Amino acid sequence: KAQWFSSELQKLGFKQLGETPHRHDLLHFETPTLYDISKHVR
Repeated sequence: KAQWFSSELQKLGFKQLGETPHRHDLLHFETPTLYDISKHVR
């Protein structure tokens, strides 16, 4: 399930950090789009 989740987020443009594929459920993603949104929403 973790690999499926990772692939779905990558389809949305998020970049998985670290080695791929992960075989556990602790994943790190680079999400600049969400970071930009968080700077403007209050």
